[in-house]
Amino acid sequence: MTENEHLHERKRRMSTQKPVVDKEQIPQNFEHENQYDKWRAANPKPIYDFSVDETGYIYWLWTFIVVCGILYNVIILSVLAFENIRLAYIEKFIPINILFDIVFVLDILIRSMLSFYEDGVLVTDFGDTRTNYFNSVYFILDFLAILPFDYMVVKNMTGAFGRMNRFLKVYRIANFIAQSYGKLTQVTLVSRI
Repeated sequence: MTENEHLHERKRRMSTQKPVVDKEQIPQNFEHENQYDKWRAANPKPIYDFSVDETGYIYWLWTFIVVCGILYNVIILSVLAFENIRLAYIEKFIPINILFDIVFVLDILIRSMLSFYEDGVLVTDFGDTRTNYFNSVYFILDFLAILPFDYMVVKNMTGAFGRMNRFLKVYRIANFIAQSYGKLTQVTLVSRI
């Protein structure tokens, strides 16, 4: 018998052998069809929470980006106050202005998802967080800050103060400083332990 025939004979014998099954390991009343329904009832679909934690690092980084946009507007307003610079460089600043305008619009969306405490209970429902933000003074300030007065200025080229309404978001700088102070004290407490 050659080696090839020997392998063939081994495979034939192995395929004809029945696997050894322990009857105690197989449940007697096992319903294949019903298992998914039972599993789904025991494990309901997750409800996704899109709320934003005000003390989290992601919101802190987002606030830093918004503060960069505010500081950019402060610098641009002081530079564009001079007519000769404004006429020469206004087209170069427009893409950055549009970028930070998009950031400010996204800031309204993110702040509408900001969780808050009501009577000691953390509220994370999007409908409640949106209502809380839209009824606050901060929404009015943010909405007035994104009105596009500067694009009307580009057409007329007469005024440099079209972005002055972006200063209404200056309260976010104080918010960022308070968040940063909180983050720095957390790091100090952890490093002492």
